[in-house]
Amino acid sequence: MPYAQNTRTMLYIMLTTVCAIIIFAYAYYQMRDFLTGPVIAIATPQNGETSRTEFVTVSGNAQRISGITLNDRKIFTDTNGLFSEMVVLSPGYNEIEISVKDRFNREKTALLEVVYR
Repeated sequence: MPYAQNTRTMLYIMLTTVCAIIIFAYAYYQMRDFLTGPVIAIATPQNGETSRTEFVTVSGNAQRISGITLNDRKIFTDTNGLFSEMVVLSPGYNEIEISVKDRFNREKTALLEVVYR
């Protein structure tokens, strides 16, 4: 009889552990947006790039955001999070700031330095 009792106890512990792992995995999956925050990736231009034209296209991808601004001007993304905007450069050194904010008001900023000659 003790063998059956030990088997039943071990089975109960294993089942409880598997259920707890499933619950924690599901909770992490649901909270991943909160845990990881907004993400921004700039495709063009590269930081420190030198431009020969007065206009430069700033493009990239932003994920898990509720808003995005380019030099404090609101811009929009498509359904995949892609954005593309033209920026007028001043002669010499230019800073381009892209800020994203998620629904939890966490903000990330990317600063690009571009030289126009």
